[in-house]
Amino acid sequence: MVLIGDVPSLTDFDEDRFFEITNTHTVIPTASTTAVKERLRSFLVTCKRLPGEQGEWAATAAMEILNGKSPADIPIAMNQKAAVRLNMKMAKRLGIRFPMELIERAQFVSEEMDQ
Repeated sequence: MVLIGDVPSLTDFDEDRFFEITNTHTVIPTASTTAVKERLRSFLVTCKRLPGEQGEWAATAAMEILNGKSPADIPIAMNQKAAVRLNMKMAKRLGIRFPMELIERAQFVSEEMDQ
């Protein structure tokens, strides 16, 4: 699987051409953690962090500090939640079958994004 990061930050990057190529010529699975709605159709899988989870952690940590806990005693945390989107049209083209556990928690890239 090819994991594609924040491609628009590249110099002289032709974003429209890149996504046209990935959407029509990809022969291996692709994934992204930064895809915005307009680009979801170009990836097999997208997995985006949920900002609300970070806000909840920050609020809990702030309350613990206000209640006397030292910030040094609050462990660093990793995200546990994500918005997973699956591109079933691309999965079908690539012959990929997702596990049911992933399908049950995912959202699906809509056909309207192909237009």
